[in-house]
Amino acid sequence: MAQKISIQQHDKGIKVFFNITIDNVVEPITGSTVYFKFQNKTTKTTFIRECEITDGELGECMYMFTEEDTQEVGTYQTELEINFENGVRLSVDNPITLTITTEQICQHGRRARF
Repeated sequence: MAQKISIQQHDKGIKVFFNITIDNVVEPITGSTVYFKFQNKTTKTTFIRECEITDGELGECMYMFTEEDTQEVGTYQTELEINFENGVRLSVDNPITLTITTEQICQHGRRARF
């Protein structure tokens, strides 16, 4: 079951870590390029962001959300794409369930109106 992540609109610096496995066995990703893709289910706004490999031998990578990533409220379809050095490409559908919620307190300290 995918982990559920809920982020408030305009938040940034939030890190998500992914562990790449095939048939429940750790897949080393040293030398690979890993992309985290996420698309708003309603508006179809799509982001393709490169992950940082934090421990290639243990198949671990990380993505840190930017303020640009969290501007649009909604539920997002997610995917990880791993491009291995040997040319093999592997996709993992829905590694997380991502929701970006409306900011509750606006940037100027006033309560948001709904």
